[in-house]
Amino acid sequence: KLREGVLRDIERQHRKEENLRLLKEEIALTKRLEMERDNMLMAKGPQQ
Repeated sequence: KLREGVLRDIERQHRKEENLRLLKEEIALTKRLEMERDNMLMAKGPQQ
């Protein structure tokens, strides 16, 4: 019984770390996309 609990805790910990990693990746991608979008808008200039 105790070992099952420990294994579950370890699995939960791994899932948490994986989720954090994915979240950071997503944030980085979003920032990059926003920068690229802003650069595109800047390149187009004020002819809108």
